[in-house]
Amino acid sequence: MDKNSLLKGLSAALLLTASGSAPAAVSYFNDFSGPSDGKWSNYTTYTTTQATPNSVLGRFAGTGTGTGSTLSLTGLDSHSSVTVEFDLYLFDSWDRHYTGTQASPGPVNPYWSPDIVNVTANGTQYASLSYEYASYPYSNTLTGTTYTPVSSGQFGGSSQGTNPGTDRTFHITLTFTDLAPNLNLSFATTSGTGLSDESYGIDNVRVSTVVSAPSSMLLLGLGVVMAARRRYRANSGHSGMQAMAA
Repeated sequence: MDKNSLLKGLSAALLLTASGSAPAAVSYFNDFSGPSDGKWSNYTTYTTTQATPNSVLGRFAGTGTGTGSTLSLTGLDSHSSVTVEFDLYLFDSWDRHYTGTQASPGPVNPYWSPDIVNVTANGTQYASLSYEYASYPYSNTLTGTTYTPVSSGQFGGSSQGTNPGTDRTFHITLTFTDLAPNLNLSFATTSGTGLSDESYGIDNVRVSTVVSAPSSMLLLGLGVVMAARRRYRANSGHSGMQAMAA
C-alpha cells in the first residue's frame, strides 16, 4: 500500500470513530435488597410472596402511600443517550380502561381509572405503560412497544371479585437522548385506586449511559493526518519537478 492510500485509510478510520460511541457504561443499579442509598424520593420497599421472596421498591398506588418515586442522579459522564432498564411488578386487578374487546377496544369508560405507569426523565415522558384486560399485551402507548410477562403468579396481590388477581412481572427497557449531567427519573401511576386494588413495584433498576467519543483527541489525530498528507503531497511534487529537470 502506498503512503497516500495509507493516509486516506487512517483518515477514514478516525472519521468513523468520531461518528461512533463508546460502549454503554452502567451509572447506577439498585435491587432494593438493602437500605436507602439516599437517591430516591420515596424509598418504600415491599417483600413479595414469591417462592423465593424478593424486595422491590413500592408498592405504589394512586392513593395512600403515593403514586411512585423519583431517582435523582448527578454528575453523569458526558454521554449521547441514556438506557433505563427495570422489572415492573403489577399487583392485583390491573385490567382495562376501554369498554370493548381486544379486537375492538371501543371508547374509554370514564368510571374506570386508567391502569397506567408513566416514566419521565428530566420532565420528558418516555413511557406510558398500559395494561388492558388481562389478555391484552402490556404496551408503551407512546412508542407502540409491547411486552410479555417474564413471570406471573401470586406475588402479594389479592383476588378482586371474579378477577383472579394474577400478579405479573415485565422487564422494561427505555432508551432516549438526554445530554444533561443530572438525571431525575420518575415513576408514577395514574390509577386512582389504592393498594388493595391496583398497585405496582419496581426492581433491578439499571441506568446506563453511552459515552460520547473523545472529540478533542480525534480532532488532534485528524490534524496530524492532514499535516502528514500535506507533507507527502509537497514532497511528491518536489520529486516530480526534480525528475522533469533531469
